[in-house]
Amino acid sequence: MSIILPTISYDIEHHNEQGEIELENVDKVDLEINFGGGTIELEKGNNHSLLSYELNSTRTNDHQITQETQNNKTKIKFSKESTYHNINLFNLNSFESNWKLKLNLEKQYNLDLNYGAAEVNLDLRNLKINNLDIESGATSTKVFFEKYPTSSTINTGASNYELSFPSNYSAKIIIEGGVIDVNLEDFKKSGKVYITEKFNEEEHIEVIIGAGASSISGGIRK
Repeated sequence: MSIILPTISYDIEHHNEQGEIELENVDKVDLEINFGGGTIELEKGNNHSLLSYELNSTRTNDHQITQETQNNKTKIKFSKESTYHNINLFNLNSFESNWKLKLNLEKQYNLDLNYGAAEVNLDLRNLKINNLDIESGATSTKVFFEKYPTSSTINTGASNYELSFPSNYSAKIIIEGGVIDVNLEDFKKSGKVYITEKFNEEEHIEVIIGAGASSISGGIRK
């Protein structure tokens, strides 16, 4: 059983918690994040822990972290209360919470993210992400994919999604729903399906998007 060892400091207007989840002899990590409004940043970390985190908020005790391990897999869950007071809808950076998580470079992850009105940056470069599932409200989200056969499903409301893909690696995007603006550079379009040149059916990134009145942009990194 891993021990989560946080360090906590806060004053009247600010709460900061930093910690890490200790390295275990597991092959796969299921990471679930339930988040209301604010900002989330996820990126590569190191190989000394399963993940490290820094949680900033103007409220104390508004989140919970749990972990359960069975056989060669562990499930880690971050949950935050959904709060909407003091939110400036024209400036997402003014939201009360900012979460930063850094993942292990060698472990395989399944990511399950549920968030509302949030600004989210998912930098998956150098990470092994098998599955990325997103359920979001009105959001601005950026995703940087790695040269790794990630399977992703995105269901969202009125949002802006920017997707960045590695060069010399196949990708397929299937867009369903009422998306009003699609701008994907270096992709070939056939109906609701967008694929890269020299597409490899056996190994590729696949993204399925179900969206309301949203904007989907991005393309291949040069």
